Amino acid sequence: MLNLISDEELAVLAEVQRLPFVSEPFAEIAKRLRMKEEEVIDICKDLLDRGLIRRFGISVNHRRVGISANLMVVANIPEDLVDEIGEKIAAIERVTHCYNRIGWDYNLFFMIHSETKEEVISRAKEIMEDLGITEYKHMFSTREFKKISFEIPKREHEDHEKIIESKFQLPIVLNLSGPVIIFGGGQVGRRKVNFLSKFTKNISVISKASLDLPKYVKLHLINLDSEKFSKYIPENTSLVVGALSDSQLNSKISDYCRSHNILVNVVDNPALSSVIFPALSKNGDLNITISTGGKCPFLSKKLREYLDSITDPWTDWLGLLAPFRNELVGIEEKNRVLSKIYENTEVQSHILKKEIELAKIKALEIYNVFSKH
Repeated sequence: MLNLISDEELAVLAEVQRLPFVSEPFAEIAKRLRMKEEEVIDICKDLLDRGLIRRFGISVNHRRVGISANLMVVANIPEDLVDEIGEKIAAIERVTHCYNRIGWDYNLFFMIHSETKEEVISRAKEIMEDLGITEYKHMFSTREFKKISFEIPKREHEDHEKIIESKFQLPIVLNLSGPVIIFGGGQVGRRKVNFLSKFTKNISVISKASLDLPKYVKLHLINLDSEKFSKYIPENTSLVVGALSDSQLNSKISDYCRSHNILVNVVDNPALSSVIFPALSKNGDLNITISTGGKCPFLSKKLREYLDSITDPWTDWLGLLAPFRNELVGIEEKNRVLSKIYENTEVQSHILKKEIELAKIKALEIYNVFSKH
């Protein structure tokens, strides 16, 4: 499933965040998880594509390599300029952290590092002057008690095999007659727009940052909070997607939708979702979805890739048979006549050779013989 984090994927994430220092680290991880090396690598590639892994790299102890001047700078920025200034500061090479935070006199924080205190203070002053910021303070860290990145906790191997599964998952075809609302932009939001736009153009995106979206998508630029989001969900909404980085707000969106009988999908959180997106192979009007019930999203992806490579003749069959089906009355007559067309070796040969017009001529002959009209 495209937006489902399975236990299998979580298990891989927990292992790759600290790669074993061996010649074949992915083979070692596969051995630990009782998987194949190819499966581990494919899952990592997929998680990179989905933005759940940012990158693979090394972590340097900067103090031990001589970069001991670590300066935190706090500034008070007008709220309408926070995004613009924050992005400029974040783009500076020696800045390692940059956050917008509320609840104090200062709303922008960033860390900058250098070999000496004089140099790092000078660099911070230069940044502030270039950006026209006068209200700021800075402070040095004097002692490090702990500094680690967030890590997904590892579980026992037998737990890794308890894949998300529900006997209540019913694959259905959903009629998106009402609007689709997507909360959150960025790479994930754009990916959801691309997926859903294959089925509807009535899409609205609520994001705090401007996005490059198709013209038919309505974009609302706003900093959301728990009091504002519901007004962007009309009563006739078909589907809501929560793709925000704020997990608490995603949860509130889910609660609201469930209490108002609106289908909701929270990205990477099936527990908060009443609908999940399966792997999709689409060619024209032919839609094939694949689900393994959460047991192996890797296999769903591989099946989708295989189906993508073989759907052409089936799309041609759909284009050939659909017009005749529309003229026939009753299930028995439809099945009888369409079977005659489908099982005809001459029609089959024309389809395989991409001789679509000849296939239509022969199919019409068969229709005229066997239909009751």
